[in-house]
Formats: sequence, C-alpha cells, structure tokens
Amino acid sequence: MGISGITLYLLVGCLICILIQALHWYSVFWLRQPISQSDFKTKMAQIVQSNIGLETSNQQMDISDKRDGPIPIAVQEKTKNTSHLKTDIKKQIHFSIIVCYHQKPDDITSAIHWVLEQDYPYFELILVNDGDSTIFSKVEEEFLTRYSEKIKYIFHSKQNMGKRGALARGIAEAQNPYLVFTDIDCIPPSTWLSTIALHIQPHIQVILGVSPYLKNKQFLNQIVQHETFLTAVQYLGWAQRGMPYMGLGRNMVYHKDLYHADQFQKSQSVPYGDDDLWINKVARKDNTTTVIAKESFVPSLPPLSWSSWFNQKKRHLSAGKYYSRRSKMTIGIFSACLVIEKILLLSIICIDIQLFLYLILLKYIVLFVAIHHNKRRIGMVNSVGSFWLYEYFHFIYLLVISPYIFFISKPNW
Repeated sequence: MGISGITLYLLVGCLICILIQALHWYSVFWLRQPISQSDFKTKMAQIVQSNIGLETSNQQMDISDKRDGPIPIAVQEKTKNTSHLKTDIKKQIHFSIIVCYHQKPDDITSAIHWVLEQDYPYFELILVNDGDSTIFSKVEEEFLTRYSEKIKYIFHSKQNMGKRGALARGIAEAQNPYLVFTDIDCIPPSTWLSTIALHIQPHIQVILGVSPYLKNKQFLNQIVQHETFLTAVQYLGWAQRGMPYMGLGRNMVYHKDLYHADQFQKSQSVPYGDDDLWINKVARKDNTTTVIAKESFVPSLPPLSWSSWFNQKKRHLSAGKYYSRRSKMTIGIFSACLVIEKILLLSIICIDIQLFLYLILLKYIVLFVAIHHNKRRIGMVNSVGSFWLYEYFHFIYLLVISPYIFFISKPNW
C-alpha cells in the first residue's frame, strides 16, 4: 500500500527535523574534554604534590624561626628542595569564591565546610548576606571568626530585586583576579578549584563548569535531571564550538578584568540573569573554555516541589528574552526542530501507527551514540531510553509552559 501525499509530506518534514537534531548532537553537543585524561591526571598529581611541598616548607620555616643556632643539614636539604614554592605562590592562580544568599541555611557552618576541604590553597571565600536578618548563632560566629583569614562576611542591604547588587558588592571586596561563583546550597568536591586551575591559560577569562542536581526517587527529580543534562550539553557544546551564550551561577568563573561595575549594574531592572546574561555579554570564542572533568562538578540541592521547580524556571527562562539575537537563533533552531518533529509525529500516529513506530526507532538509533557519549561525560540521565521519553515532556514544556514564562510571568528573588 502506497503512502498518501499528506503522509509523505509529514514523513519528509519529520526526517528533516531528525536530521537537524542529529547534526546538533554530533557536531555541536558532542562534549570534548579540553585536557586529555592522561595530562589531567599528571597535572593534578603535580598540583597535589606542590601543595604538600608548600605545607612542608611552611612547617619547616616555622621550626627554623624558633630554633637557635644552625639548622641541621637534613632540614636544610628539605627546605632547599621546596623553597622555590614560596616564590611560586605569586605565580599560582588565585581565586575569590563569591557566594550570595538571601535565606540563611539551617547550619551555615555545614553549608561552607566544603571550602575548608579544598586541596587548592590559593583562594578566599566571600559570603554576601543579601538581606537576611537572621542573627548568627554563637557557634556560627565563632566559626566565621576562626576562619577569618579565609572567609569574609558581608551584609548587603537589598535595594533591588535579584542578587545583582549583592554580587557587585562581593566582587568589589574580592582581592584575587579570578572570581568563582556558586550557591550556598552547593557542595563542591575538594578537587574543585585545583581542577579549574588546570584549565586556565593566559588568554582564558571565562570558565564554564557543570553543576548536576543531587538525585532522589521523586518523579520530579527525573525531569530535573534530564532537563539539566539537555541544558548542559547545549551551553557547553556551543561554548566548545566558539559560541558561548550562557553559564550556570552554581559553577562559573570569570576574570575580574571583565567586570565593569557600570555595565553589570546597568540592567538592575532585570532581577535575574546575573550569570547567563553576563556570560552572554562578555564570553567569546577566544576567552572562554569549559571544564567537564567530574572532579570539578558542583552538585546542588534539587527543587523538591513542582512550585519550586516552576519558580526556578521563571528565573532562568525569563532571562532568555534578553539574550543576543545570535544566541536566540543558535539555541532556537534545535528547540524548534524538536517541537515540529513531535507535532508531525503526533499527526503521523493518527494516519499510520506503523510508520510512527519506525520513525521513533530511527531517531533512537541515530542519536543513541551521541546521547550515550554525553551521558558518560556528565552523567545525570539514567539511559538513552529515559532521555527519549523525557523529550515528550520537554516538548510540552516548550510548547505550553515556556511561552507562558517567557511572555507573561515575572520572576523575583
């Protein structure tokens, strides 16, 4: 039995959409590690060894300062072997980690404990209280006082919606050239800063990282995991192809030279997009790199209710309307093809269910390798099949929820 004219049009349209998506997955979204695995392990070992050597050198210097008379030969040799590390401190990459929050966590000592576990010593932590009036407990005050050399606490009196003002205050207080951004509910590993440091070259001013959400058994969490995976492969993929358009404030770095207070505060009427809109403005092909080594992943607490998820989407998606025209076209083509493909598939199922099943199988086979490759790189999704099912929820999101957020709703912080 032949194919009718309308079915043929639907088939050709569907095949074109699948082809365009496949081109994106294999030419753009195919994530690559900027540093080879062997080089990465070698450089990480060197950093750890240097830090151990520096600590040993500091301890030896403390001993020698308190000792009367000549230093024993054995100590002289050890000191000589590590003394260069003292002068190398100025050559190391120094970070200022900026964390803004407007609702104090139950235990701030636990929330920032990860900072003290970093295996990379050249950093400061700047905590910006963005309007929360909760008084610190005695234990928390003692904690901040005890680590005052590493942690700087700032209270910012909120005057506008969003956290742009708090970030500007934190950046103004930063003493180091590279600004690192994350959230108070994030849990970076001890290798976070050392891994980022490996990826910084003289010309690099923007570093985009990965921030997966912690997993749980909720159905909502499955949606969040797949959504985060798709977002990550898009912004990381385009950045690796020389067209960066956004970053995540949970794991992002840029050089202080890029910061211009007047430009940063210029969009104060826009209470969101302090991370992705700023990256959309300053990131370029020649000054941006990505870090997709799992040692640099910064897990974060996921939304636990549909209302919190929706509010989060309002904050994130609403910033998209302020992207550059080029960025909108870049990310819009893929989304448009996915929506059109699903509409055509729903039309085909009403005419020829066998053809519908063939097309589903075709897309699964065509995209399997690319999705599986990225799954191995950054995780998050359980399987290629589960991501294929998620596409139908994403279709509804793009067709119904996204336009509502984009044109109607107004997010806030």
